[in-house]
Amino acid sequence: MDNLQKLLANRCLVQKTDPLVVDNSKPIRIIYGETYDEYGLTIDSLKYYLFLSLLHKTLEDMGIKVESFVIIGDLHSIKNKITKNTDGLLSEANARLDQTNKIKSIFKLKLKPILMSNIFEDPKFKNRLETITPIFNKSEELKELAKKTVLENRQAQEEKSGFSYVLEEVALIMDYNIKIGPP
Repeated sequence: MDNLQKLLANRCLVQKTDPLVVDNSKPIRIIYGETYDEYGLTIDSLKYYLFLSLLHKTLEDMGIKVESFVIIGDLHSIKNKITKNTDGLLSEANARLDQTNKIKSIFKLKLKPILMSNIFEDPKFKNRLETITPIFNKSEELKELAKKTVLENRQAQEEKSGFSYVLEEVALIMDYNIKIGPP
């Protein structure tokens, strides 16, 4: 428990934590999701991969079942209107998956990379999205919260799309217990 508290108390790595309820009958599911561009892997990606695996190992050492995932946001990587060569970026998705698996192997990381496009085909994801969208659309409070998560230069685009990026991200992460990455 001391190792977990030390890890979560490091404000260089952790901005905020919420209480975690552990049910040993099923694993704790951790997620980190990232988009990508034509410039390749970022240093931030490595930081998140390493942190995710460190948290995974710390929880495992405490006797907790854990599953950790890196969601490669192929569909969200092309969602921005200013993105050029969307076909090229989509065709890079499997290369990103391979690259993440190579990093996983080299550093012996405890994570499983998955393409966002595969998750979006899952009926459970579609059901979560269909459930939260009308709730979101009826709530000005939730819309204000969503605005805070969107970069200023993309707010008009997100508002016009009904905050589809935000809603898809929320529907995706609802299936996990811990989210790693930017707020």
